[in-house]
Amino acid sequence: MPKRERIAELPKAPPVEKGLTREAAVSWFHDHGYTTITELQLRKWAAAGRGPQHHKLGKFAYYLPSSLEEWLREELRPATKGRAAPRQQ
Repeated sequence: MPKRERIAELPKAPPVEKGLTREAAVSWFHDHGYTTITELQLRKWAAAGRGPQHHKLGKFAYYLPSSLEEWLREELRPATKGRAAPRQQ
């Protein structure tokens, strides 16, 4: 019986950032002081193509913490005279 050659091991893929469910994403926002964001709001933003970037796995939406941070950086802007500054486009 001939000897089998060993197959070289494939290099390991870099670790993937763990996705958060909508509920966990809301908890993430609340932990960071943004208590007005709800699951319903995230769902509406996703349906409208707005809000933080999300990824689908089957029928479930997942949010990466880095996407939530990036979205906050883009959305936060200084207020002027009690009114929000206009969005930059």
